[in-house]
Amino acid sequence: MRSQVDISIILEWENVLLSGDDRCTEMLSILRSQLNQIKQSVEIIVLFNAEQIERSQIEPLLQQYLLSNCDTDTLNLRLEEANGLHYYELKNEGARRAKGEIIVFIDSDVLPEENWLPMISQPFFNDTTIEVVAGETYLSFDNLYEKAFALGWFFPLRNSNSELHANGKGFVANNVAFRRETFLRFSFPKEPEGLTRGACGQLAKSLIDADIDIWTNTAARAQHPPPTGIKHYLVRALADGRDHAMRQLSDNFSVFTILENSFKWSIKRIGNTVHAIKVSRQHVGLSLWQAPAAFVVMAFFYSLSFIGTVLTLLFPKYAKNHWVL
Repeated sequence: MRSQVDISIILEWENVLLSGDDRCTEMLSILRSQLNQIKQSVEIIVLFNAEQIERSQIEPLLQQYLLSNCDTDTLNLRLEEANGLHYYELKNEGARRAKGEIIVFIDSDVLPEENWLPMISQPFFNDTTIEVVAGETYLSFDNLYEKAFALGWFFPLRNSNSELHANGKGFVANNVAFRRETFLRFSFPKEPEGLTRGACGQLAKSLIDADIDIWTNTAARAQHPPPTGIKHYLVRALADGRDHAMRQLSDNFSVFTILENSFKWSIKRIGNTVHAIKVSRQHVGLSLWQAPAAFVVMAFFYSLSFIGTVLTLLFPKYAKNHWVL
C-alpha cells in the first residue's frame, strides 16, 4: 500500500438503510471495477452511525463486493464509526478523516455509470485550478413508478452529452468531488433544526459567493433511485413539506404566508410534472396509456408534501422526530 493517498472516496452508510443491500452491493461492485481506470492511489472511507446499524452487518458486504479480487496495493479501505451523525454530517466527518488531496462523495444508493470514477476525479489532476467537480445524477426509470419520478422529481433527465464546463450553479451531494482543502474551508452547512435536506444548495451558494467555479462533468453519471417502497414514498413527501415549512419558519414567515407559499409550490410542481409528461415521456419510455398513472403518482406525492407542511405547523416536534430520511 502506498504511503501517499491521492483520492479519498467518502461513502455514507445511511441511504442504504432505505434502499436495501442489493442496490448498495451493486454499487460496490461497480466501484471496484473502476479502481483500475485511474493511476492515483485511492482510499475508501465508509462511515456509519452505530445507532443505526452494526459494524458486523457491513463488513461482509465490503469484503465480498469491494475487497474481493481488488488490488490492495492501490486501495486502502477504512470502515469507521461516526456515532450520532447523519447524512451531511457523515460526509463532513469523512472529509476531516480523509488523507487524499481529492475528496469524492458518493452515496450508498447510487449506481455509477461506466468511467464515472475517472470522469469525476481526473479533471483535478489535469488542471490544478479546478476546485470542485460536479457529476450528473439522474433517476433510474425501469418501471412506471420510476418513470413518474424521473419526469416529476427534482433530478434532471439523463443527459447523453459528455462535457466538462465551468460556471455550474449547483450539485448534489451523492456525486461531487472537491479539493480537500477547499471542502474543509466550507463543508456542508448545518441545517436548521428539524431539516434533513438542502445543504447542497447552501454550500454551492457559498462557493459561488467566494468566486470558486463549480465545474460540471456530465460524463460523470450516476443513477439514483426514487423513494423505495410505500413507507419511503410517504415519509419523503411529508418530509419535503416539513422542510419547506421549517425553512420559512427560520426566516420568520407568518403561518399564512408559509401555507400560501407551500400550496403554490405544490401546484407548481404538479404543473411541471404535467409539462414533463407531455414533452419528455418518450425520453424515459413512458407510453401514452401510462401517462395518467404517472401523473397520479406525482400529484399525490406533492399533495402529501403540502399536507406535510400543514402538519409541521400543527405538530412540529412530531414532524421532526418521525419523518426521518
